[in-house]
Amino acid sequence: LLTNILTIYQMIQHELELTKHKSKITVYLLGVETELNYIPLFGELAFLMPGIDLTIIMVSPAAKAICVAAKKQRQKKFQEHFGKRNCVR
Repeated sequence: LLTNILTIYQMIQHELELTKHKSKITVYLLGVETELNYIPLFGELAFLMPGIDLTIIMVSPAAKAICVAAKKQRQKKFQEHFGKRNCVR
C-alpha cells in the first residue's frame, strides 16, 4: 500500500534532496488510477517530512471523473438543503 508514497518520499528526500533547499514542493502524478483509492495514505508524507508544504496534484480521466461526481453531489445536497428558492450568489 505504501509503495507509491515511499517512492515519492525517497525521490524528494534522498534523490533530489529538495527539502534542503525548499519548504514548498508540488508533485504532479500523471495517469493515476489505483492511487486514487489510497488518497488518505498520501497524508503519511506529512509525517515523514515535517515542515514541508507538500501539494500533490493527480491528473487522469479517473481523477477528473471523481471531481465531477463530487461537484454534482455537492450541488444536489445544496439544492436539497435550500430548495429551489433564489439564493444570493
